Amino acid sequence: MKKIIILLIVIGAVVFYMTKGGSEGEPADKNTSIQSYITQNISNLSPEKETLGGKFYITEIEAMDGKGIVWYEDGHNAFRADFTYKSSKKGYEITSFTIR
Repeated sequence: MKKIIILLIVIGAVVFYMTKGGSEGEPADKNTSIQSYITQNISNLSPEKETLGGKFYITEIEAMDGKGIVWYEDGHNAFRADFTYKSSKKGYEITSFTIR
């Protein structure tokens, strides 16, 4: 009985590892994570700053294979920017962020 429980724990750990981003060099759920990272850091990433007390928010974002496009605004001005990124187990690094 003890061996069966240990076996089930090992199988569960393997399944968890495989479904939660255990692949080398990629964070778990990478598309959602990069979108979340951009959303949380848009004010710092944008070369333009919010105006008239507005706060940037994302209206749309697309990201895949180390590059993406983000549409964002502060209620007064709207922007579209291209970005590139690198991912690792530790998180994301935005390597470029350019407003179109």
